[in-house]
Amino acid sequence: MQKSRVSNAQCIQAVLDKASNISAGFLTIFSQHITDLRRL
Repeated sequence: MQKSRVSNAQCIQAVLDKASNISAGFLTIFSQHITDLRRL
């Protein structure tokens, strides 16, 4: 039981890390688009 709990926690942490990385990528792209719009 404990092993499965640990693996589940690691999977959830990995998913959260991927989600945070994806959101950070979107934020960087979004900020770049905003800077491009400001130039115009």
